Amino acid sequence: MSGRLTISTEALAQNYRSLATASKGVTAGVVKANAYGVGIDVVVPTLLAEGCKVFFVATVIEGQRVRAICGLDPTIYVLSGVSTFDEVELFVDDNLRPVLNSSDQIGLWDTSKPYAVHVDTGMERLGFEFEDGLAWLTQQDNTPELLLTHFARADEGEHRAIQTQLDKIKMLRQFQIPMSVSNSAGILLHDVTEDVARAGIALYGGSPSGAVEDCLLPVIKLEGRVLQVREPAEGTPVGYGGTYNTSSDERLATVGVGYADGVSRLLSSNGQVWAGQHFNIVGRVSMDMLHVSFIGSDLKPGDYVEVIGAHVSVEEVASNAQTLSYEVLTGLDAARRLERVTTKALL
Repeated sequence: MSGRLTISTEALAQNYRSLATASKGVTAGVVKANAYGVGIDVVVPTLLAEGCKVFFVATVIEGQRVRAICGLDPTIYVLSGVSTFDEVELFVDDNLRPVLNSSDQIGLWDTSKPYAVHVDTGMERLGFEFEDGLAWLTQQDNTPELLLTHFARADEGEHRAIQTQLDKIKMLRQFQIPMSVSNSAGILLHDVTEDVARAGIALYGGSPSGAVEDCLLPVIKLEGRVLQVREPAEGTPVGYGGTYNTSSDERLATVGVGYADGVSRLLSSNGQVWAGQHFNIVGRVSMDMLHVSFIGSDLKPGDYVEVIGAHVSVEEVASNAQTLSYEVLTGLDAARRLERVTTKALL
């Protein structure tokens, strides 16, 4: 293998502890999308060891995977709720709890069993529309064990939309049902009293505000191995389309990771790697490889360079790729060919 993904369980544990200290309620782990690309087989046991007793996933299939890892005790909520009667059986068999998002979903579920309800306060995505949610909560007989909503702009500081949502959340509190409101940005950037907070991107070292300085400890390190070193003549075109031409005395390292491993093509001549110092990515990132320009270094075949990690943060990569840290992380190892290494050491 020419690419390596290292996961620090200690960094993950420290991030969870930091978020648990900052939150005003129980801190749940959001482990959807294979724990944001980091791997539920590593993340879930690490969070369990830190005392995490509640997990959130997106789909019932994800819930089944988490249940197989964590055993019977932890509570697992499925954010998409239930869609069919056949799916209800899967929830019951694996002791999963649906987050019910509509009257249709309520009709599928035996409300004598545990469940949560999502009331939309400004996201316009899932959940009862606000007025419909208020009406349902006023009329229902079997109360949900958790009432959930979701910030749409918690990463934007004091945006007025946040206060609009908080006003609606205050109205929901009249029902005296335990509430879950905050994502990572809500936990770290706002003072929200709630019963269950949902820690997501910040667990994995991503910034809830998009600012590099707000990142928690990096949890992953993506590295590529140097496959070949060349010393081309000045003016030599590099890679597909020849979009980069070499300068005098330039050396090129061909590194064995590409967009099939989660290295965005938008990093073409627009990103850096780390190998004792920063070096520029030049030419187009291809499916399996990228080029690095270096001078005054002893890089050689077999060496590894850091593409994402402690020296090239996921936020920097996301910014250069014109996207979010969420997309960078969940896109890691798309081809499932990276060597995965787990360590207790910090990265």
